[in-house]
Amino acid sequence: MKNSRKCRSIRLPFSKMASTPGLENRSPLTILNNLPKEHEKAIKQAFYNTAANIFVLLACAAAIAVYFILESFLKPLLWAVLCGAFLYPFKRKVTNSLKAWLIGLRISETPIIFGVIITPIKCADNTIDRVCTTVIVKAKLIVGICLGILSLYGLWHFGPLWGIFFFLQRTFIYTYELLGYFSSFWVSLIN
Repeated sequence: MKNSRKCRSIRLPFSKMASTPGLENRSPLTILNNLPKEHEKAIKQAFYNTAANIFVLLACAAAIAVYFILESFLKPLLWAVLCGAFLYPFKRKVTNSLKAWLIGLRISETPIIFGVIITPIKCADNTIDRVCTTVIVKAKLIVGICLGILSLYGLWHFGPLWGIFFFLQRTFIYTYELLGYFSSFWVSLIN
């Protein structure tokens, strides 16, 4: 009985499986069906890894081939990318403002010739409006900066510069000595 069980569990080698009747039409990949279930996940992962590696190699080979084909055009292409990356926002802004200008002309039914003549005047008017609005909003800051510049100019040209320097030096020295009275020795003496 034990011998019969051993005979049943013996597996035939692949060459004998192919010669057995009914297995001639099967592909060699059907060997995967005969593998134990615990190895099935690892073998599938190995096939996926192999396929991914082959895909990466083919992509690298294609990239190298494209590089060799476009090698003579590489410098102009790089200049086009560089200029396009930096000039695109400017071009977009100009295009949008030109479209808005043309739509404004169409809405107001103004002829293009008259619109071209009046555009510099409108630009100057808009610029003056923006500058005046900015000056009104930041009036305190602008007045402070102007007074500071005027006082520095007056001190530089009309004030005794060395006298101002010595005055500031004496002020700092007296302040330092005054703060020295509040050192830890005097504070502990009072407590």
